[in-house]
Amino acid sequence: MILIYSTLKPMSKITVNIILVVLFWTGCSKQQSLDLPEYLKELEELTVYPVNSEPETSIELVPEVIFSDNDEVIPGRIAGIVVDDDGRVYMGDQHNNTVHVFDSDGSCLRRIGRQGEGPGEFLNLWDIQIGDKFLHVQCNLQGIIHVFSLENYELVHTISFLFGQDQIADLSGWSPNIAFVKDDETYLVQFYRPIFEVSDDNRSQRLYTVSNEGDIKSDLLLEMHWGGEYLTDINIPSVVVVPYGRTTLLAVSEELIYTLWTEDLAVKKYNSQGEYLSEFYHPVQKKDLRRGEVLEQINIANDHQRHLFRNTSLPETWPAVQHFLLDDEQRFWISMIIDDQNNYEWWVLHENGKLIDRFIWPREKEIQFVLNGKIYVLETDQESGLDHIVRYGINL
Repeated sequence: MILIYSTLKPMSKITVNIILVVLFWTGCSKQQSLDLPEYLKELEELTVYPVNSEPETSIELVPEVIFSDNDEVIPGRIAGIVVDDDGRVYMGDQHNNTVHVFDSDGSCLRRIGRQGEGPGEFLNLWDIQIGDKFLHVQCNLQGIIHVFSLENYELVHTISFLFGQDQIADLSGWSPNIAFVKDDETYLVQFYRPIFEVSDDNRSQRLYTVSNEGDIKSDLLLEMHWGGEYLTDINIPSVVVVPYGRTTLLAVSEELIYTLWTEDLAVKKYNSQGEYLSEFYHPVQKKDLRRGEVLEQINIANDHQRHLFRNTSLPETWPAVQHFLLDDEQRFWISMIIDDQNNYEWWVLHENGKLIDRFIWPREKEIQFVLNGKIYVLETDQESGLDHIVRYGINL
């Protein structure tokens, strides 16, 4: 094994290159080499972990409770899952425009909201989050956030989330998305442009702090490249998002902001004001990208669109990462794309990047939320085709 677990302090590019050469020639018998991405070589406070790091323990996931449909609750397309401190599960139902609430034992408690345009009613339920002891429901067509009490589930107030349209000229035409609800009743909000309106080089996300009255309260915190690569069909006006596009993923806590560019397993850490603190990097082997596999994954029936994928140039590999989650113990849960179309390899890491464990997990069982030593997984019933949530205990 190559020993690369070290922190690179500020140094010249020449010095970094010398260290990499030494590490290469002092590697193990297989002569594994570390190909550090160019953009990482100039960073300060960079921790680089060895190739094939050994995990410190083994994780076992044990199924405990199913949060599923019954005579009263038949969820449609799930648009978000959150869990409160008492273990109650809130399931955003985009198809039925409602939020299903389950007790920690899996029993249905009630629904919150319904389709409509009145107080506490939803159009195009987009996402749900818990923050400051309230449930926040984002509805894009209405351009508002509905805020409900977690004590009695009553509507407290609504907030316009068309932030920035009148305050910052540069955000005109940008769409907002709630990234995190903080305990001081403020939001971290991502702004982005529709992918077909800007070129690949100019596509970005911008992060601001916004008050619970819809006013932008900070300068620009972060500007991150946003992928979302797409192809256009000139014969039939449409946009097809490619499954191999690279993008920036975001994970947030009360005090810290983390970003991950999916090309690599490299996580940057910032404070709540957007100031860079550090980064860690794990070298990984990325999966080769084959055209036939792309066509199989997207399952496009339209002949014109299939023609686009058959004739466009493709990257040599898939991105390294698919999902990026942060749990309440400041551990990262990151799914890696491997040479297996049916599974991901999930990595669990400490906040500093040290590997806790790796495990293989079915792609169709998407890990959505991790809290209090439990993970909540979105699964689909093979017979009914309906989505449901399964809670698993985490045994270390």
